[in-house]
Amino acid sequence: MLTQQLRELEEDGVIHREVFPVVPPRVEYSLTARGRSLLPILNAMRDWGTDYLHEQNLEPNCSMTGEVCCCEKNRS
Repeated sequence: MLTQQLRELEEDGVIHREVFPVVPPRVEYSLTARGRSLLPILNAMRDWGTDYLHEQNLEPNCSMTGEVCCCEKNRS
């Protein structure tokens, strides 16, 4: 399921897949320019979710890191 989603995102030009010739196999994914163009939308969705949680007196809790994260500490 995840592999299929990643392949579709790659085919659609949203992510770039880089395979490294090492053992064990290593693959890295990164956003393309088209993928990065989605960041404002994803950030708006994250902000909406964070605001909703605060309205419900709940704290955001996740283990994600990076530019697109639901954690308050990474909110821009």
